[in-house]
Amino acid sequence: MCRLLLAMAAFGVAACCVTGCAGVAGAIAGNLIDDLIDGGGGAPAVPTALQGTWRQVAGTAGGTPVVVTGTNTVAFYANETYRREWSQGAVAWEQGTLTVSGSTLVCRVTSSSDISAINQVTTQTYQIIGSTLTLTFSDGGVVYTESFIRS
Repeated sequence: MCRLLLAMAAFGVAACCVTGCAGVAGAIAGNLIDDLIDGGGGAPAVPTALQGTWRQVAGTAGGTPVVVTGTNTVAFYANETYRREWSQGAVAWEQGTLTVSGSTLVCRVTSSSDISAINQVTTQTYQIIGSTLTLTFSDGGVVYTESFIRS
């Protein structure tokens, strides 16, 4: 649906014609529009399974369980952006651009409640098993894991 709306915005009447076409001509035209929108790769830049809002339920630091206090959520969007919010008293947040390659996420902060975080880049791996998203990253030589469920 998003691709159709983007195609309609980008190509106006031509996209409307594609939605009305039938058979092979419609399929070819639709694929051409998809290729123009996503660079020809066919797959979305942010996998559909990753998209949406996730709430943290568990974590570890250096293999030691961490008690999750407050609220920690992260949302990944199809337009290659993300937003993360957490609260341990005051609410803090960051948002930015997202690049996904295989199971690797690269997040670049473009705005934040902590101005010193802007332009920081974090590389993480992700894995989705069932309804659980696990993010793993390293900071200062310590490996952290965070487990999330859909919010």
